[in-house]
Amino acid sequence: MNRFATPGYKALRGEYNVSWDGHDPWGSNIGWLFAISEFLTHEGPGTPPEWDFHDSPVHHGWEPEGYPEEMLADMWDEGEFTIEDALTFGGVLNRYDDMLRAAGLNY
Repeated sequence: MNRFATPGYKALRGEYNVSWDGHDPWGSNIGWLFAISEFLTHEGPGTPPEWDFHDSPVHHGWEPEGYPEEMLADMWDEGEFTIEDALTFGGVLNRYDDMLRAAGLNY
């Protein structure tokens, strides 16, 4: 199966789309990228180096704070996605972040 066609990837993408703010594409995207990165750092294998994510040294454990984190926690608890789905989706978000930054849409 194509890694972009798994039920878990589709579920993550669906929640991302629900929370999308077209007036703030970078803010919408980075919120989810940070949430996925936090999740993978504390519940999975960590994030790929190219994501350039560094968790706070005073941050221990993963406590959902805000919509993306809460949705990830609920979805994870319900078994709606796998670590591979999170890595694949995070990789897409990271590439989109690069495009938004190149277009000067970050702040």
